[in-house]
Amino acid sequence: MPFINEHSDGFPSFSMDRYRILVEQAHDIIFEADNYGFFTFANSRATEILGFSNSELLQKKYTNLVRPDFVEETIAFYRKQIAERINTTYFEFPVISASGKTIWLGQHVQLLFRGKEIKGIMAVARVITEKYLANDSLKQSEEKYRNIIQNLQFGLIEVDLEERITFINDAMCHITGYNREELIGKVASKKLTNEETSKKIESQHQLRKANKSSAYEAEIIKKDGSKIYALISGAPTYDSDQLSGSIGIHVDITDRKKNELELEQIRKDLARYTQGLEELNQITSNTNLTTDQQLEKGLQVVSDYLNLPIGGIVEAEDNRLRVIKNLNSHLIPGEYQEYLPLHQSIPGISFLEQRLIAIPDVSQSTYKDYLTVQDMAIKSVLSMPIEVGGKKFGSIIFGDFKPRETEFAPNDFEFFRLFSRFVGYLISNKMNQEKIQQKQEALKTKNAELDQQKKFLSSINSF
Repeated sequence: MPFINEHSDGFPSFSMDRYRILVEQAHDIIFEADNYGFFTFANSRATEILGFSNSELLQKKYTNLVRPDFVEETIAFYRKQIAERINTTYFEFPVISASGKTIWLGQHVQLLFRGKEIKGIMAVARVITEKYLANDSLKQSEEKYRNIIQNLQFGLIEVDLEERITFINDAMCHITGYNREELIGKVASKKLTNEETSKKIESQHQLRKANKSSAYEAEIIKKDGSKIYALISGAPTYDSDQLSGSIGIHVDITDRKKNELELEQIRKDLARYTQGLEELNQITSNTNLTTDQQLEKGLQVVSDYLNLPIGGIVEAEDNRLRVIKNLNSHLIPGEYQEYLPLHQSIPGISFLEQRLIAIPDVSQSTYKDYLTVQDMAIKSVLSMPIEVGGKKFGSIIFGDFKPRETEFAPNDFEFFRLFSRFVGYLISNKMNQEKIQQKQEALKTKNAELDQQKKFLSSINSF
């Protein structure tokens, strides 16, 4: 056992026996490698986890086990450790077991010296596959969250417990006149408000510490010294169940400050918008739902949000639109429940011209004589094209049997655009899964054919 013998000089034998037992019974992989990367020792835990026998491991380099796409990065990391004579390092990377399974390891490596000369390495590696997969899933969820937030038309700021700004979106930069670099790391109340507003914000932070959300108005000082009024919807943020700070959505209400009725409507719209976002995010993040269920539930959320009872998702197919999913299909004439004409329907025009169509009163529009409009008795419409994988795919339509009393609001368009991206994402995922399934089925069929041919040839050989 070279790992023990090399360092055993001067130690009583009973100590080395205990050390040997400790190494062999450790829950982590422990191994040594020489300067060429060949294993010179591996404990029993290594053979158990990796699936190779001890003799097999001693004939391999540790890089032989690293997943191919990580080999260069792994070699570069440890070459740097040796070149710079860094005594101890930590690195995470995937390996392939004897059975072909990917295992993620978190590995501590210490250089072994003979005098001043490096003679090899000693490594202690722990399996972190579950942790890695959980972190990877979290990163994807966070990335989706960040993309949605970055595209919001409302300003957003995240701060830590010291009120230092940790994140700001483009809309907030536009509102304040600052760029991101000028605000990250700064104390929000000192950078963006006066003393009076700072006191109000401090009282809001006390609510966050008590795990309470709230909405309030505040005066914000822009970079050029001018002032604006904002409606701020704030909530606490957490990291591993510990309070980490707060997040605030800012709506510029300067031009509407004098109109309190309109301001109250903004509050309601903001709450409705936030709730709609949360509901859509819950649906798209729920892996227990099928794509069809996610689309159906998403249609219902948007229908409730827009107060439009008719809803559907259609795919362009030659000179017609194929209905993928309908909401309240009992309200739609039978001949339009599966297909719609491409050139004589509002969703068809939305797809062909790749634009949003919003009509509060269809009877006053150029589409009033369309047969589909007359047959459905539809009076107000909102339709938008869908892209899947960067390509034109189809469109979404929502409608009502009565004219809309007011114009559609910008928030309605923003929410509808967000739903369009969600639909494109869900359909793209489903198509990718179907392609993978088709390839798997084709492979099964091919294997069955090969097996049949093998049996046939075997029969001929036996004959």
